[in-house]
Amino acid sequence: MLESARALADVCDAAGISLPHAAMQFALRHPAVASVVVGLSTGPQVDAAIERLYTPIEDEVWTGLDAVIERTQ
Repeated sequence: MLESARALADVCDAAGISLPHAAMQFALRHPAVASVVVGLSTGPQVDAAIERLYTPIEDEVWTGLDAVIERTQ
């Protein structure tokens, strides 16, 4: 599991995004998902969550992340 997380983080790093950024948007890719609830306790966390939600992730990054997920299942 740790190896998978590191591989996912590597794909994100290469694309210039963070793993939490991809994680936040991951579930929203599925058409049945209407919202994602995240736990936030400070103003900076809210700001970061908003930025992660509204900063698009390129299709090529999702392709790379999906490949890691398929490889590790």
